[in-house]
Amino acid sequence: MEINRLQLLLFFCLALLVGQLTAKESAQSIENRLINEFQQEFDQIAEFAKNNPQPINYQVLTTFIEEKLMRRWSSELTIRAILGREIWKQIGESEQKELIYAYSNTMRRYLYETFKKYGGQRPVATKIQLNKKLNKGWLTANLILDNFPDLSVDLKIYSYKNQWYIYDFRFQGISFIKLKEREYRQYVKENGASALADQLNGKYQEFLNILGDSQ
Repeated sequence: MEINRLQLLLFFCLALLVGQLTAKESAQSIENRLINEFQQEFDQIAEFAKNNPQPINYQVLTTFIEEKLMRRWSSELTIRAILGREIWKQIGESEQKELIYAYSNTMRRYLYETFKKYGGQRPVATKIQLNKKLNKGWLTANLILDNFPDLSVDLKIYSYKNQWYIYDFRFQGISFIKLKEREYRQYVKENGASALADQLNGKYQEFLNILGDSQ
């Protein structure tokens, strides 16, 4: 009887150990796959910059942003995180859609302005840290600079609707979402969600007007 109990205890301990090893292997497999996946896209960005030296044609750049960059960045996750769960839940569905649409345009503007200053430095995905659920984490990418130390940027990623999206970034410990939280939340509390969407759309229209005048 004692032998059977000892065998059961040993079997239970082995089962726990195997389960933990399998989970670790699974996490490592996901992390490796994500690093490879994002590195392929980083290489596409560097290749695009190499083949399209500054100043980049407006139509060529906006097409690249729409087809390659916007499909990876989730404006919905970003604006939801900026406003916070409580404020987001209080906003009606139609206003939520207005905000997502307006913030998508804001991201198009940010990406365009950033890419116009991009010198073609090669981003390298170096490591990834996922949470216990393996559905959220930070991806670290280094920008390889000539004659200067590399720049390190952390991209916050989340598995959403069967795809991994970027929705925040952190540079030198400062999160983009954290920078915007106070401003956006206060604006919604004082003026409403639709007013914030109108403000964002207004800035995007100004951006388009300036681009139109420069063409």
